Amino acid sequence: MNGGSDEIISQASDGGDIVIPAPPCRPGGAGLRVPVRTERTLRAAELALRLAACGFALLAAVLLAVNKETHDFLGLFVKEVRYTGMQSLVILVITNGVVASYSFLQGGRCLVSTVRGRALVSKPLACAVFFCDQVISYAALSALAGALVAAMIGKHGQAQFGWMKTADLYKRFAMQATGAIICAIVAVVAMVPVSALSAFNLFRLCGAGKARNIY
Repeated sequence: MNGGSDEIISQASDGGDIVIPAPPCRPGGAGLRVPVRTERTLRAAELALRLAACGFALLAAVLLAVNKETHDFLGLFVKEVRYTGMQSLVILVITNGVVASYSFLQGGRCLVSTVRGRALVSKPLACAVFFCDQVISYAALSALAGALVAAMIGKHGQAQFGWMKTADLYKRFAMQATGAIICAIVAVVAMVPVSALSAFNLFRLCGAGKARNIY
């Protein structure tokens, strides 16, 4: 047994289970001591990443929402194509709108925290942010995967199912949709370290005095 209360380690004589009590909370609730400079760097990085995710997700949604093209088939009929004609693009627009809105709100929270110089100290808030970040990230990734599959089918077709290539008929629409998908990819990539930071902010908080068993 060490002299410090935060380094007490006891071992059962028969069971062999090591019980390490969670370290007591310091004022502010954080269980892991982080240097002030590191704390500021983490807050600034989280703010930049959330704003980047917001910007690129919003750009992807706008590019797809305003994207349309009309094609004249030998003067017989005119066909206008929009993102609403492909369900995967509709889902991508809605998802990126949600990602942009959520990232904007969380970016505002990070900005206030950075200006005031206060770290995330509430465990319920840290849990809520971590959960929401995970849901938003996986939803954005799923919508992006569906849009990528649809884009590949539109580009190369699928002869086994009789699906023809449509990207050659609507080249401008295809190019703008490609740009929107690239922006969505960047937004998803930005959400990955954001999720890691929210996990770090959660797991560095103390476990409210509960011991953890290591087997």
